[in-house]
Amino acid sequence: MQQIWCRVKASRFEILLTLASLAIALFAAEWLCRRFIFDPTAAYIRTPGWSMAVHHNDLIPRVHEDHVIDINNLGIRGAPPSLLSSPRIAVLGGSTVEDWVLPERQTWVQQVGQNLRPCAPNVWTGNFGKAGVNARHHFIQFPEVVQYTPRIDMFVVLLGLNDFLFDLHIHHSLVTPENWWRQQALMYDHGDEGDSALLALGRRLYRKWSTPATAPVSASDFGFYQKMLRDTYAKVTDGQRVRDLPDLF
Repeated sequence: MQQIWCRVKASRFEILLTLASLAIALFAAEWLCRRFIFDPTAAYIRTPGWSMAVHHNDLIPRVHEDHVIDINNLGIRGAPPSLLSSPRIAVLGGSTVEDWVLPERQTWVQQVGQNLRPCAPNVWTGNFGKAGVNARHHFIQFPEVVQYTPRIDMFVVLLGLNDFLFDLHIHHSLVTPENWWRQQALMYDHGDEGDSALLALGRRLYRKWSTPATAPVSASDFGFYQKMLRDTYAKVTDGQRVRDLPDLF
């Protein structure tokens, strides 16, 4: 035992150096994960790293392509801005902005960018949309996203339908549950996966590794949902439409 202790004392500098190097490496890895993958202590409109396969099922008019939605490290669809991107335009809104059923290149946000590119070749348009949200949700989203997004030159907010539907309680109840606003505005909230990016990433990799290869991929059959709505609306008579309209006066 004494010999072991003597060896430890003789090597204490090397041991301290090793521990210090390990601590620095862990700190650097944590910083890199938060910078380029995601920060688990932040709040995001969509969860970074999340993806969803969308099937059109030949049931959505003018949509003829299956696609996959991938969420980047900023919690939004598409690619994050590069160092050369200018101007940087963030677009907030509901499903019209997010354009769930369309591939990224066909979304309204990307079409805005394509139309601006002749006069602004390095323009970046970011899709900060989330289906179902309205102006009240944007008041929750805005102070969160500005904490970690690169400099944004302009914010564009598309308002309208969801605000109208909520104010008339067409798609929402008169009383909202506790934390409903925040849960609707943000898919990922502070600390949902803990406080360490390394540990959160490790858990994600383990889940991916332990998931059987035959497990079904998360998918959205949006075409069937749209068909159900069309079939339901087709059964509503003109008399019902007038009688069931809310009293606006």
